[in-house]
Amino acid sequence: MYRFVTRSVWGVIALICLCLGGCDFSNPVSPQTPLSPQTPLAFPPGLSVEEYALKGGPETEPLTFVPIESTQAEILSKHQGERDKRFPDWSYSNQRLVSRGDDQLTASSFVQVFRNGEVIYTIQVGTAGAIPSLWGLWTYDNHWVLEVAHATGIFSNIIGSDVLGELIQDGISLNKQHDYQETFGFQLMKGKPFYFFKKGGRFGVSYDNQEIALGYTWIQHYGCCSASELNPKSAENMVAFFAQRGIQGVWHYVEIGVFE
Repeated sequence: MYRFVTRSVWGVIALICLCLGGCDFSNPVSPQTPLSPQTPLAFPPGLSVEEYALKGGPETEPLTFVPIESTQAEILSKHQGERDKRFPDWSYSNQRLVSRGDDQLTASSFVQVFRNGEVIYTIQVGTAGAIPSLWGLWTYDNHWVLEVAHATGIFSNIIGSDVLGELIQDGISLNKQHDYQETFGFQLMKGKPFYFFKKGGRFGVSYDNQEIALGYTWIQHYGCCSASELNPKSAENMVAFFAQRGIQGVWHYVEIGVFE
């Protein structure tokens, strides 16, 4: 839930308030063989994927995972300096303001996007609950990107809710534009757009407008309460997350980033 990046002439205000109420990526890059633990796999232009198979699912309180090879401490120490460069957690805040230039963008959940007080985009997001509808508003180059979570059903301490993520860029849904079942986890890495997607029942990532089909059957995200410890954790130039792959649903701890 660390989602706040601005790199452009836009100023951004992100307001969270509960209400009732392109191009064709035709050249996806896919690993020819499954990634090996402790073996980084580089994708142009400089993105690396480091995947570690686990003996079982991760645990929370405290966050614990047991790799088949190496140890949790050894794996986490490798990019600890990069992981420490966290974005502010603003998904549950009332307001976040960054001033740049003469313009201001505002997002509220319902959700609406405003430019200098004028509505430029509105989207319905479904049931309000413990999981926020608004997950981020960013700008880069001449673009703005909004992340929302669509919840269906009722959410309480004992009743769950299905949640699907959607990224909107300049008023256009990336889900619809690229036939994705879901998109989530937007951030910038080295100034280039990065996000997760689900397509054809499998999860991958997009970096600098290029799909990377990693073939995961599940990526943990939008978890609430103690389960939020397993959500993707973003830093300036990387993201860490938990994923499953294969018929057996083997769990993996994964770090993706543009490492020095």
